[in-house]
Amino acid sequence: MITASSDVTNIQTERQSLLQFRKGLTDEANRQSIWTGVECCEWKGVGCDRRNTHVVKLDLRSPLSFMDDNTLNTSNWLEGKVSPSLLNLKHLRYLDLSMNNFSRQNIPEFFGSFKYLEYLNLSYSGFSGVVPPYLGNLSRLKYLDLKHLNRYDIVFLPYDVSLMVKDDLRWVSLLSSLKHLDVSGITIGNHIDWFYLVSVLPFLLTLNLASCDINISPKTLINFTSLDSLNIYGNYISSTIPVWLSNLTDLVNLNLKDNNFHGRIPDSIGNLSSLSSIDLSFNHLSGGIPSSLGDLSSLRVISLCSNQLSGSIPKSIGLLMRLQELFFCYNNLSGSIPGSIGLLTRLQELDL
Repeated sequence: MITASSDVTNIQTERQSLLQFRKGLTDEANRQSIWTGVECCEWKGVGCDRRNTHVVKLDLRSPLSFMDDNTLNTSNWLEGKVSPSLLNLKHLRYLDLSMNNFSRQNIPEFFGSFKYLEYLNLSYSGFSGVVPPYLGNLSRLKYLDLKHLNRYDIVFLPYDVSLMVKDDLRWVSLLSSLKHLDVSGITIGNHIDWFYLVSVLPFLLTLNLASCDINISPKTLINFTSLDSLNIYGNYISSTIPVWLSNLTDLVNLNLKDNNFHGRIPDSIGNLSSLSSIDLSFNHLSGGIPSSLGDLSSLRVISLCSNQLSGSIPKSIGLLMRLQELFFCYNNLSGSIPGSIGLLTRLQELDL
């Protein structure tokens, strides 16, 4: 039986653990200067359960943008070592250390011990080395963001960091509650069939794999049951557009930009009736623009720029009544501009 006195002891332990964690950090902006007083639940960035006052949330995301006009805003960074004293926050459900500078250290393996954790955001935080497979222990995790600076982020870094995953990626498939996964900028490698491992996650909604050096086998059987956003921008994938994409009927956002996709745009693209945004630009797609694009009645943005598409613009484009941005530039299109484009009364940007 847990007594009131033991609760007080546990809360005091959590408070001391936070103070120990703070000692290991450099805080030029004095963001944690208000971490004073007995009630740690009132400290900025600290959230507690109302019922038992245990610390359940630690939100230390940099309050200002990590990048301002492509220049790092370092004055708001937290820097230093992440103390293992955080392990005493046994009820932690939310941890955000993003937009800081924890360079020259690995993601702590003990993060995999927070058995109640549902949200983990380490994006743009400067961690390097190998992503620890112990993160696979976080069976309640719903949101995981490890996004990393990559070759498409035009910004000067005062330190050199790289983050990668090992060949053994089975830990990802253990995150059975995951809804959001972003590992953009992390080196995965094109020798791993990562899509198959991720596709077993039953509740996954968002998958961001931009600039990860991954590859796709068009023959791989993928069954994303609920995915609504897929981003594989900038991986130089050399393949035809995978057939399994046409099965993702709940997909709202699709970004295949800056790869080496070739061949025709399949007619089955018209099956993705929930699409709001599709970007197939900067690939090597050829053939005509399929008239089935006119079936994408929810579409607001479409970009097919910088491919090798030929033929005329289909009249069915005029059926996209919600379209706001249309980009077909830098292709080999010919013929006349269909009058049906005049039906696109919500169109704000047009580039042919």
